[in-house]
Amino acid sequence: MAKLSKTTKTVIIAAAVLLVLGAVLLVLVMTSPKDSGSSGDASAVSGEAGTSESSAAADDGSSASSGADEKIVINSCEQENVLKLEVSNQTGSFSFDRASREVSSTDDDGNVSTATQYYWTSPELDGISRNDSTIGAFVRSMAGLSASSMVEEGASDLEKYGLAEPLSTVKVTFDDGTSNEICFGIRNPAASNYVYCCVKGSSDVMEVSYYSTGSAFYDIKDFVSLVLTDAYDSNNPQELEYLTIERKDLSEPVEIEYMFDVAAEAEDEDSVVTTFNSHRITSPITAELDTTSGQTICYGLYALSAASCQYIDPTDEELAATGLDDPYCRVSFKYGGKAARTASRQ
Repeated sequence: MAKLSKTTKTVIIAAAVLLVLGAVLLVLVMTSPKDSGSSGDASAVSGEAGTSESSAAADDGSSASSGADEKIVINSCEQENVLKLEVSNQTGSFSFDRASREVSSTDDDGNVSTATQYYWTSPELDGISRNDSTIGAFVRSMAGLSASSMVEEGASDLEKYGLAEPLSTVKVTFDDGTSNEICFGIRNPAASNYVYCCVKGSSDVMEVSYYSTGSAFYDIKDFVSLVLTDAYDSNNPQELEYLTIERKDLSEPVEIEYMFDVAAEAEDEDSVVTTFNSHRITSPITAELDTTSGQTICYGLYALSAASCQYIDPTDEELAATGLDDPYCRVSFKYGGKAARTASRQ
């Protein structure tokens, strides 16, 4: 009789072990208690009880949550109902007054209609371009101001909320003759997207969204429009007519002009235009402006915007502090009939 190899013996032993284990498992299943269902029922009852308690707790929680989520109305008017906003904060005092204009629109059928459009001006920004979007959002937030929750009714210590001496107060006057003054304190240390507030004369402390009321802490300079030049509109192109760059390190200014002659020639179907350039340098040399790098300079003057407004109607001292009393560089240009000039320090 042939002897079995070591590998074959190992396989046979492993198969035998698995067979024994399978038999033991079968015996355990066959002899398991039949009242396991009742245990399952008990678990189900326990689960139902737990679920019931959880539901009750959830109901209580949801009730508390819904109570906390209920908005507390402070002002309930529309943006157009605001006649005046008076702001006083750590940067100073300023106000916004409602003004109106008639705007016309044409529908798809060609019918023209007019409507009254409201906007808000400030005597502190007289003669200065305003950011109507920021101002409008501020007015709208104050007109329909609601608190997210009541923090403390009849608070005896307003100082801990920054409301003993408010960081900002905003008086809203409506076109029906009513007014309301809201005091703003510090931001909630545990949730900085909320700020404490109260109605003047009341010690009921509430919290409102800082992101919708943050303008109450702004400086008047934050409402200045930062747009310096319009964007280039390919549907209504307004070409750069000229550009002059004067710099202290240049003996002569760099002057760039739009090639009106080439543009006019391009309109003639019989003419042959041999250049793709649109501008030429006229000083200190005469040459066409490179299509790539040159156009980057020219079109870079469109859609210019400032990062921030530092001064409104600066004094001589303020100009000197910025280095703009004697600028290192001056850039003058004109496009679309609009002339502009910028200056910078080195």
